[in-house]
Amino acid sequence: MRSKFIALGLLLSLLATHVPAAAPRLRVKTEPRRISRAALEDKIRGGWAGQMIGVSYGAPTEFRSNGKIIETNIGGYQDWKPDRLMNSIAQDDLYVEMTFAEVMDRIGLDATTEQYGEAFKDSKYRLWHANAGARRLLNQGIKAPMSGHPKYNIHANDIDFQIEADFIGMMTPGLPQESNKYCERVGRVMNHGDGLYGGMFVTGMYAVAFFESDPRKI
Repeated sequence: MRSKFIALGLLLSLLATHVPAAAPRLRVKTEPRRISRAALEDKIRGGWAGQMIGVSYGAPTEFRSNGKIIETNIGGYQDWKPDRLMNSIAQDDLYVEMTFAEVMDRIGLDATTEQYGEAFKDSKYRLWHANAGARRLLNQGIKAPMSGHPKYNIHANDIDFQIEADFIGMMTPGLPQESNKYCERVGRVMNHGDGLYGGMFVTGMYAVAFFESDPRKI
């Protein structure tokens, strides 16, 4: 799956030279940007490693310093060691997006919201809030994207999609507007409104990071 993931990223990066609609609308002259396969693979690997390190580093602090800055070594999180990476695969930040990445890998770039929802419906891992609500609705016959609509899902504005949208940003190197399109399809399985926009924000930063190394500019 990893090689297909990288190949799809390369395909989308090539599309960067064929997006004429954006330039006329913004009245900005754009130049093609290129990235080597080696650099692309390195950044995708780095992106996955980064989020795995991040979720395993922060896991011990979750819900333990609500409404205030962490001031102590809660759960020993400051004593992070590489072997804690084993914990990352047990985090919903990772395993939920793997379901959606598999759909894109298996069906292709044109996979629909309903197809993402069908794969999500059959998942067996633990879920909470918008994710749990969406899966429950899907199994009750409410199809995506309505499974993420506030009419049915009371957690539609929660952060679920925001924490599991990373793979879309890594699939759209240098193409934040393209990442928004994929967010619309995937994110509406469980979220709506701000719950969707948070994922768009995150994926947009990932996409820009393929060609920008300054965190402040990103």
